[in-house]
Amino acid sequence: MFRHTSSGWAYWGDIGTVPSSGTWAQAVGTTPAIPAVTDQIAFGLSINANGTLTTDDYSLFATALPTAPPPGQLVSNGNLSQGTPMPDCFISAGWGNRSVTEGLSTDVPTNSAAGTRSYTYTVSSYVSGDVKLLESQTPGCAPSVAAGSQYNVSIDYKSTSANNSLTVFKHDSTGWSYWTDMKTLPAASSWTTATALSAPIPSGVDSISFGISLSGNGTLFTTNYSLQLPAPPPTSGTPSQVGSWQVLGTNMPIRNIHSTLLSDGRLLMIAGSGNDGNAFAAGTFKATVWNPNANTFTDVPVPYDMFCVGHATLPDGKVLVAGGTAAYPSASQGPTTFTGSAHSYYFDPKDNQFHPLLDMQGAHWYPTLTKLGNGDIWAAGGLNENASGSVLTEMFSSSAMGWLNKNNVPQTWSFWGLYPHMYLLNDGRLFYSGGHTFGNGLPGSGASLYNWQTARCGTLQDSGTRTSATRPGRCSCHRPRTSG
Repeated sequence: MFRHTSSGWAYWGDIGTVPSSGTWAQAVGTTPAIPAVTDQIAFGLSINANGTLTTDDYSLFATALPTAPPPGQLVSNGNLSQGTPMPDCFISAGWGNRSVTEGLSTDVPTNSAAGTRSYTYTVSSYVSGDVKLLESQTPGCAPSVAAGSQYNVSIDYKSTSANNSLTVFKHDSTGWSYWTDMKTLPAASSWTTATALSAPIPSGVDSISFGISLSGNGTLFTTNYSLQLPAPPPTSGTPSQVGSWQVLGTNMPIRNIHSTLLSDGRLLMIAGSGNDGNAFAAGTFKATVWNPNANTFTDVPVPYDMFCVGHATLPDGKVLVAGGTAAYPSASQGPTTFTGSAHSYYFDPKDNQFHPLLDMQGAHWYPTLTKLGNGDIWAAGGLNENASGSVLTEMFSSSAMGWLNKNNVPQTWSFWGLYPHMYLLNDGRLFYSGGHTFGNGLPGSGASLYNWQTARCGTLQDSGTRTSATRPGRCSCHRPRTSG
């Protein structure tokens, strides 16, 4: 290689050697970092012994530091979304006597991630050889593999030619070399996924590069390159080691709506009215405790309709139950326009009884109760006493066994939805997944990080491979639902 500066041209160095070849072969290499003040380079193959050298198809393109693939995926930039005119971490390769046009395309499978592009080749005047898009030899680009392991390979493609092969190259201490064609691929007028399971990786091989070779006249599109280890086989062992599923011959005595594992290994199951308007009108509310070891059920008196309550286990093993159903919808209302209840009780496994607590500050039908690190219970969401979306955040003190005044609880005054999916993080904040029961989701991921102590939220944006949080602001989740 030679490089040019303001002082003129000068020899820069050799970046590799290539063996003799009786057929067309591709010589590839990566330059060192371009030195300062260099504005041009020139390169070629040098022959320094007797013989004949013929060269063709010179190419030079910038490489980029590869973006780490998502967990479990070994191909960087597999959807070709980064890099122009050549996708980052990929090279165009091929050999032979044929005419080729190539480039990026926005023609991609309909289920592709945002930003996905494809790479297309059109071959004409074909006599010999092939063309293919491969993972490049740039460090961090060619997928690393382990000797003896097998891998799932897949590429989305479509092709007007029947002369397609899934081709793999391997790297070891001696350099890169052709390994195998895993399979031939038929012509495909619409996007098709080519899949194959590799043979065990040979000893000494540390990375591979693969692509679809087109070896005839026609047009080929490829994208969504993927290399993954197969899923591990199911864990084997005895039921005492790995567990087992079985269908019990005993019917449940109630329509189980809410289940909570008790501290003694039994299961508290609550139906309330069980979504049965006649049972609600008759004041027939049910709950039972199931002993799985003895397969026995103990009925528990239910003081009010606990259908669609929220529940959480307190630090002492009692189960807090809050909210529920105060009234079913009338004939003129929508089927989910229930009126929320403000009642609150706790269940004590020691006596199999519900015990009354002071009511919540507001009514909630379908609330979420999430236990915090200090044992207190955060509660919000659901429909209020007017069958509208509740914007009230509540807090239960486990030490005082009571609900705090709403003025002592940081308020977002936002409707989180019905049973909002809220999880405690190890830093004390709450993660709202964006999931909830009924209604429409929010734009994007719909998720947020929520500091309940300050009532501030940071919206999460899903970029396909990573999730990022925006600057915290006021929580804004759902519009309050009105009755009807």
